[in-house]
Parts: sequence; structure tokens; C-alpha cells
Amino acid sequence: MDLPNLNQNLVNVISLGVSLLTFVLVLALLYKNSKNYSNEEKFLAADNHFREHLSKKIEELAVSTISEITSDSSDRVEKEVEKFIRELSDLSSAKGREIAAFVQKSEQEQVKESQFFVANMLSKAEKEVEEYKKNKLGKVDTQIREIVISAAREVIGRAISLSEHEDLVNKALEKAKKDQIFT
Repeated sequence: MDLPNLNQNLVNVISLGVSLLTFVLVLALLYKNSKNYSNEEKFLAADNHFREHLSKKIEELAVSTISEITSDSSDRVEKEVEKFIRELSDLSSAKGREIAAFVQKSEQEQVKESQFFVANMLSKAEKEVEEYKKNKLGKVDTQIREIVISAAREVIGRAISLSEHEDLVNKALEKAKKDQIFT
């Protein structure tokens, strides 16, 4: 039973009580008039007794109806609270699963990005090392040529042509590379 219906029922009961009271009063007046006011004190006493009895019955009915409404309302509220808690729990679980999936996907993407970054850095480092190695070998070749030319002048005691110097230096470098002096 919902609250508006309960209120309407309560109004109906009170209205019925008032109507019944009015009817009784009218009957009492008619009865009183018909007896020529001979039993007026008895009637008033009976009327007072009837009013008290009717008042008690209306009060008992109102208390009973209010208890019933309160009980029904309490049960409905408990059911609604339980339903709300279940829905909230289900929603929380679903959101938790969504967050876990998002975190897992994010972690996978970060791992892929990290692997890509490391691979790029490794490739870049290898290129830099190769470039550094070429530069250093070029400098070493130049220094060796200068040393060889200087040594050849002192050892041979004469000047040789530039092409002969380059041949001697290239042969010496090739031999050094084969002997793995520059590793």
C-alpha cells in the first residue's frame, strides 16, 4: 500500500467516523424529541459513552493503519536499499574490470613503446659507434702515414715520391688490419 492511498484511507475512515457520529447524533435528537425529552440524561450519557467508544475505535483503526503503512514502507525501503547496493556493487565491479583492462592495455603499449625506443637507441648507438670508429681509423691512418713518411725519410735518407709513400703506408695499414692491431 503506498502513502497516498494510505492517506486517502485514513481520511475515508475519519470521514466515515464523523458521518457515523453525525448520524447517531441525528438519531439521538429524533429519539430525544420523540420521548418528549423524558430520558434526556440517559440519552446524553449513552451518547457520551457512544462517542468515547467511537473515538477509541477510530483511534485503534488509525493506529493499526499507520502501523501497517509504516511496516509496508519499511519493507519497501529495505528492498530498494538492497537493490541499490546490488546495482552499486555490480557497477563497481564492472568499472573495476574496465580500469584493470585499461591499465593492462596501457602497460602493453608502454612496453611496446619502450622496446621501440630501446631498438631505436641501440640502432642510433651502433651508427654512432660505427661513425666514431671510421673517424678514429681515419685519424689513425693519417697519423700512421705521417709517422711512416717521417720514418722513411730518416731511414732511407732520401726523399721518395708521394705515390711510393702512399703505397708503403697502404701496405703497412693493410698488414696491421690483417694482424688486427686496430680492434
